[in-house]
Amino acid sequence: MNIKIKSMEIENFKKIKSLSLNFEPYNNLVTGRNRQGKTTIFDAYLWCIFETTTRKNDTVQMKGSDNQVIHKIDTKVTLTLVIDDSYEVKLARRLYEKIEKAGTPEEKVMERFYNDVPLTKKEFDAKVATLAPLEAWLICSNIKVFMTLKTEDRRRILASVAGEIDMKEMLKPFPLLV
Repeated sequence: MNIKIKSMEIENFKKIKSLSLNFEPYNNLVTGRNRQGKTTIFDAYLWCIFETTTRKNDTVQMKGSDNQVIHKIDTKVTLTLVIDDSYEVKLARRLYEKIEKAGTPEEKVMERFYNDVPLTKKEFDAKVATLAPLEAWLICSNIKVFMTLKTEDRRRILASVAGEIDMKEMLKPFPLLV
């Protein structure tokens, strides 16, 4: 299965108030100096799909200039993916604080959407797994995971992600490797 990120919408995520990214024609590179938001964009991607970030116990809620969480605003990330160059899937995750009555503690509520349909965590994870196995998602999402695997496993996984590959044809530009 071939999965490409078409676009990403980020709202109130860490220090990003609002950001729309268009990844067409799909070969994109996110660059910038330190502390410009590159990892935050990657964290938004990870959080939308896996409900995790690059740092353990990291909060995804909007932060102010004092680096403190700004409460009572929605955090949302939406990814539009193109599957096998034939159809699109929209994944979204939203976190908000629910307040029942004045003076009662705030409750954080997580919502997950697949093509705008709200799903439970289990349903969402199952839908994501139909697009690609978890192993393939993780490897495509983080090169460090990929590089920890044995060479044979890397080749097997790359072949499963890339589909049918003619190794001789692929290596023609590199005659020393044949």
